[in-house]
Amino acid sequence: MNTVNNKISYGEYQKRAKTMQWNIRPFINGQYQSSMVDTTYSAVNPATSQLLYHASIGHTGDVDRAVCSARVAFDDGRWSALGVQTRRHIMMKFIELLKKNAENIALMDSLEMGKPITAALWDVQIMASHFAQFSAECIDKIQGQVANT
Repeated sequence: MNTVNNKISYGEYQKRAKTMQWNIRPFINGQYQSSMVDTTYSAVNPATSQLLYHASIGHTGDVDRAVCSARVAFDDGRWSALGVQTRRHIMMKFIELLKKNAENIALMDSLEMGKPITAALWDVQIMASHFAQFSAECIDKIQGQVANT
């Protein structure tokens, strides 16, 4: 069997690619929202020229809403006031979800960028998860001291 990661065959990835659900809308204040403009662009897989989805071009108003929402979230302390162990725990949960969903994330990356699925899987499973793990491990090490590496 010709497999990508010893679990899923290329044929299975091709099936998933055909049924991939794309939710390409601004994600602001914890929820998907409609863009302030109706103008869209077409995203095409550069390797196959197949249409993937239509997405809003976005608007400066969308950015303003996101920035305002982030400022409120920072100022009200829902993240900035959390203790380092709680932040670390949240980051570790993010890493767990990243690993759990690595195949679908990699498939989206592969389709959007036209790169081989094996390269996209490596990016998600190795690079992204290890970088996120390193960042999570640094959360409680911000007292101004630097350790020799």
